[in-house]
Amino acid sequence: MPTIVTTLQQNPEPFPDWLKQPSPRFDHDSFFGSRTVYYPGCGTDGHPVAICNPAHAAHTFVYVDYRVSEQTVRDCVYRRTGPGVHGYEAEHEEEVAEAILHPGGWTPHVAERELDKAADWADESRFRLYLVLKRDKDHDDTHGPERFAILFIGGDGHAMYDALYCQEDGTRPPFLLLFHDYGWDENYDKFGADGLLERIAFDRGVYPEWLLVGLNERQFEPWEGYLDVGAEPARGGMHRKPRALFHRAHWPAVRLEFR
Repeated sequence: MPTIVTTLQQNPEPFPDWLKQPSPRFDHDSFFGSRTVYYPGCGTDGHPVAICNPAHAAHTFVYVDYRVSEQTVRDCVYRRTGPGVHGYEAEHEEEVAEAILHPGGWTPHVAERELDKAADWADESRFRLYLVLKRDKDHDDTHGPERFAILFIGGDGHAMYDALYCQEDGTRPPFLLLFHDYGWDENYDKFGADGLLERIAFDRGVYPEWLLVGLNERQFEPWEGYLDVGAEPARGGMHRKPRALFHRAHWPAVRLEFR
């Protein structure tokens, strides 16, 4: 049975030119012009990095969570703890202003009543921390690319998907989206099947090519229109639960009740 890494390895992304430069500063068009991996409710889980790096499948990652502090993120990266960070050291760091992240501003496409709970659950102040990590000299391309970039956002994973990808400004949809809805999770709405994030994506017609879906109780719950590719599930996250890879079918995934 193929693994998730070997499956994604079949269509690698060429190493972006802008990442070939030492300590590249954040540039909206360069960052989002590359394949991005979107991870709402991420905590400090490096699982998508640990999968995509050896596959050379993507080089930029967007992590969003309103329950993680900026200091926690820095501690994780600079102490090199957790999957994905091993073998890399931080080369560049900067705070990204909201005006740079949203050059033309952004128009919410979600009713305020659906996001009311987000403010109640957000303990940490919002931040936008951009980091470039460089591979250690004792590792090679089999470990991962020479550099990769992560944008950590202290915010709501549903609203930020809308703000970053659904503004009809030419921004490409995420290449891969990871979600893991635990039964006792602290997010106010699901990221998986029949949740708010799926409704936003379907309403705006912005679909990731791949979904990496965590096991919820005894089943995987992908969005409609995504098919299991048959790769062996990989364990990740705090509790090392299985996650399976799904690919979007060629036919349009449209659910009229979302319109």
